Amino acid sequence: MTRVPYFPELALPTLAGYDSVIFAGAPEPVSFFGYQGGSSQLLREEQARLRIDETGQNPVDALTALADLLVSAHAPSRRSEGPVRARLDLLEMPTGELDPDKMCAVIAALQPDDCIVVDEGLCSTFKYNLIANTVRRHSYLTLTGGSIGQGMPCALGAALACPDRKVINIQADGSAMYTVQALWTQAHTGANVVTLICSNRKYFTIEFECRRAGYPPGPSAMDLMKIDQPNIDWASIGRGMGVPAVSVTTAEELALKLEDALKESGPYLIEIVL
Repeated sequence: MTRVPYFPELALPTLAGYDSVIFAGAPEPVSFFGYQGGSSQLLREEQARLRIDETGQNPVDALTALADLLVSAHAPSRRSEGPVRARLDLLEMPTGELDPDKMCAVIAALQPDDCIVVDEGLCSTFKYNLIANTVRRHSYLTLTGGSIGQGMPCALGAALACPDRKVINIQADGSAMYTVQALWTQAHTGANVVTLICSNRKYFTIEFECRRAGYPPGPSAMDLMKIDQPNIDWASIGRGMGVPAVSVTTAEELALKLEDALKESGPYLIEIVL
């Protein structure tokens, strides 16, 4: 699995090597933001577009039919081979004060086989995207568009659909404020979700995109992007919703609490102060 990069200047060369692109259950990809003088499209004009599902058709059925067709085109010896997987290659467990890269390394090292990772960490999970190919086998769900607030309800839905699998929700703090009520429902249903709040106490994506567009935010604009006056006490919010919750500031604390959370059933919340 290689995730399409967030920035269009990286996504374009990533996808440029394909002569044709097949769509099933999804529209053509575009960038999250539009940039003056730049294109929001992530595919070149000369790349062929092929949609294999029709309106109302189950895209899984369309992809299954395509896979069967491709398999039948190969020799039996090729069909008998098992799935191709990347070699497990976890990063060394970090220590000390947390930052986004250390957070991602801890999660990658401890996530169990066959877990479901719901990623709405936004700017805090770039490192995870780079190493996701070499961690333990898992399902990966991320934003389906540029909106925010999807992570916690998506994690709840995944847990209800697959109650025998652990769900790890890597969740930006600003985005979490849009759908925080999902925590109560997780507690109400006993959903098997570990929520990891990336608490950088700002809407960093907005600040970053303003700077990329050439409009560095001034003091008044920055005041609207920060969520630190007062700080949001995520551990208290979690417990108030009926979810056991703690706050951590070091890699060692995160590793200890995440190990504990993964052993337990039901929901758990860890605020990761970055």
